[in-house]
Amino acid sequence: MQFTLLTLTVGFLACLTRPTCSQPALGEIYRLKGLQSDILMDTFRFIEDRMSSNHRRLGRRLNSIDSSIRGMEATFGIESPEIEGETEQEVPVFPMIPDEEPNNIGGRPGLKPDIPAPELPPVGQIARSCDEIYRMGFRNDNDYVIDPDGPGRGTAPEFNVRCELSRGQGVTIIGHNYDDEAVSVSGYEPPGSFQLQLRYNNANSEQLEALTKVSETCEQYIKIVCLSAVLFRGQVKTEQRDYGWWIARDGTRMMSWGGVESSTDSGQCACDLDDTCVNKNFKCNCDSNNKFRTEDSGFLTDKRYLPVRMVYLGDTGGRKEQSWLTLGKFMCKGYAPE
Repeated sequence: MQFTLLTLTVGFLACLTRPTCSQPALGEIYRLKGLQSDILMDTFRFIEDRMSSNHRRLGRRLNSIDSSIRGMEATFGIESPEIEGETEQEVPVFPMIPDEEPNNIGGRPGLKPDIPAPELPPVGQIARSCDEIYRMGFRNDNDYVIDPDGPGRGTAPEFNVRCELSRGQGVTIIGHNYDDEAVSVSGYEPPGSFQLQLRYNNANSEQLEALTKVSETCEQYIKIVCLSAVLFRGQVKTEQRDYGWWIARDGTRMMSWGGVESSTDSGQCACDLDDTCVNKNFKCNCDSNNKFRTEDSGFLTDKRYLPVRMVYLGDTGGRKEQSWLTLGKFMCKGYAPE
């Protein structure tokens, strides 16, 4: 790096004596500044991903400990004293990486200073995903038009998506009719009697499938908070019943939750991997059917089954039985070559 800067400095000083050389030298400076900005954004993104992963893991352990405390309070009929100055912990918000002007110039060779990058791709260059839009040089978070199976190639028409481009990569984001909303579930006792059907913004099943095929990874956050209500499997006398499941994009009936490998029958949640489940006899916190609130959450990451089409729940028919279901936006990253 020192050698490169020294060479650039010597070359720039030499160019000062020749009027025709000043513009190329300035262009090289802006190109290197843009490269520097890209490297910084990639670094921050890597650090953020590691911190988010550790935060989710620690959050599950804290939830497990909190659930155990509540269970002991309910068993012994006691209430823990409040700790002076104790406040509810907030989820950390990671800073947005600014879209710096040198990065716009460096990412779009040939642009001169003070000329902003265009907001949308040129006509006739419809990208297949937000990752491709990012690689075209765009850095502004916005709504864009994509055509995942290629313009004029497949049967899925182009559609509008939200692109996050300012944090070191292109992320395609598709919302739905229950975006990050905690849906309350009560009064549904029989298995699968509660049904949540998801409709994704501007995209049908064919378009969503085309997006997963062109993307390297896809994910969707799913969370349930339960009170005296099981998620997957409950024991009724000697009979075991499957109370809940979700339906994949291709119609497959799935019985696994976020944070674990997708499966049609495992009945597993993330706490089982971390060995943090409230009751070690169950693979999910909710399946222990406690009389206090517990939580199971995590990211679904097998793009073959994403996004989620429907969620079925039950075991909320009792007066004090209730669940709260949250499903995040559908997000895809990277590029998967054909």
